[in-house]
Amino acid sequence: MSNSRLIAGTAKVDITTLDESHINDRLYGRILTLCQKDITFVIIALDAVAIGGIEEIPDDFLERLRNELKTRYNIKPEHLLLSA
Repeated sequence: MSNSRLIAGTAKVDITTLDESHINDRLYGRILTLCQKDITFVIIALDAVAIGGIEEIPDDFLERLRNELKTRYNIKPEHLLLSA
């Protein structure tokens, strides 16, 4: 059995568009990050219909997010799971 610890972190961010005239429910992005030794895995769930094509999330959002995670935090692109 390994002595390496699994470290987990969570966050919840309000992603509601502020220019809407009437808001019934707030929209959120929820994030779970898991780290063990030198491996980090990120799971993101967005209250959105889609990534790109429709809604306000641009088509290149996922590619930009993966690049940002790799550049800033050295998280491999294949270690990101995003659900919308």
